[in-house]
Amino acid sequence: MHAPRPDLAAHLHRLATVGLVQRAAASLDLEYLFRHGLIQDAAYSSLLRRQRRRYHQQVGEALEALHPDRLDELAPLLAQHFAAAGQPGPARAAIPLVRWPSARKPWRGSPPTRSRRAWRPC
Repeated sequence: MHAPRPDLAAHLHRLATVGLVQRAAASLDLEYLFRHGLIQDAAYSSLLRRQRRRYHQQVGEALEALHPDRLDELAPLLAQHFAAAGQPGPARAAIPLVRWPSARKPWRGSPPTRSRRAWRPC
């Protein structure tokens, strides 16, 4: 488990105190979740597009740096963050490691039109 920066830890604690986020119970890593999807949607839509892209890029890069041994497992999340960051190269690099739940082989090319949350590692 990696400890967050002190300023980030303080912000997360404050958000948890007011009930906006909660610590993920099943996670081995330090992970927080929004308490409700509407809170997440409101927070996400309040960011400028440029900020959202930068944050997605930073999260994707941090995941790669912190978990180089888990890239196969994290491929769906990496593809999602890099695509949302407007970085098709890294997103496409992660896609061959991802497959649709009903598929037996990794798929190539454009992602299916269904939800990206259904992707899983090969």
